[in-house]
Parts: sequence; structure tokens; C-alpha cells
Amino acid sequence: MYLGRYRFDGDPTPLLSAYERMLARFDPATFTLHVCTVDEHGITVFDACPDEATFRSFSTSPDWLMACASAGLPPAVVTAVGDVHRVHAREVVSS
Repeated sequence: MYLGRYRFDGDPTPLLSAYERMLARFDPATFTLHVCTVDEHGITVFDACPDEATFRSFSTSPDWLMACASAGLPPAVVTAVGDVHRVHAREVVSS
């Protein structure tokens, strides 16, 4: 599993609305690991792909870029984080 980070800078309130619109375009069953965090400067999405090649392909794909733009998200700063060694999670959290 390979982790990527997508940073969207701006007012978090409209960014979260746009993020929810973008997220609705994807089947939740396709997510291996997906986390969205909020801070005073924007939102950050951590998303896992099966491997680095898939991450690099997905994060630059026209489908992903169109999903973000159509939802009203600004271009993301995309960072390849690295291979996931281990994940522990107790529950699904959604606010």
C-alpha cells in the first residue's frame, strides 16, 4: 500500500463542501485508506493506493483532475508520502 497526500489551501468551509462533492463521485468501497484533515489554512487528504505506480498514475489522471475541478476544489499540492508499513484503526470517523 502506498500513501499520497493532497493539500488544498484556502478557506476550509468551502473546501470541505467541494471535497464532499468530489468524494460523492467515487465508490467508497474502492478506498483502502482515505483520511481528510482540516486546519485553519485548508484541508489535507491522505489516500492510499495499492502501489506507487498506481498512486502516480491516479494523482495525475484526467479523471482525478476533472473530479476535483468539477467539485470546485483548487489544484492540489500532491506529495508522494511513501509505502505504508502498518495501519491501525478502530473506527470510521465522519463529522
